[in-house]
Amino acid sequence: MSTNLLLQIGPMRLLLLAITLSLVVLAPGGDAREVRDGWALVTNVLVPALSPVVLMGLLLDALMSRVWMIDAEAPARGRYRRILWLNLAASAVLVLAFVPYLRSLAAG
Repeated sequence: MSTNLLLQIGPMRLLLLAITLSLVVLAPGGDAREVRDGWALVTNVLVPALSPVVLMGLLLDALMSRVWMIDAEAPARGRYRRILWLNLAASAVLVLAFVPYLRSLAAG
């Protein structure tokens, strides 16, 4: 990403994307076991609990970018379009990172 794009996105969206990236990196594999201590507590309990909240934040920001894009002039419209697609791409990556974990939950 260029510095100009990072400045256009803004600090709150950058923080949301950084949290999303950390959740993707810490996403549990196909191991849905009950854990009550250690590092596995973070990856098997905390990360799956935070992921839906972050996903809803990404989708809400994408929706609000679309709303703001309606009344914006041409230069700002391009900015909001980039933010919209960035949020949707981050949402897709987050969901795909949790597919093995969700499959292991379904398998029991």
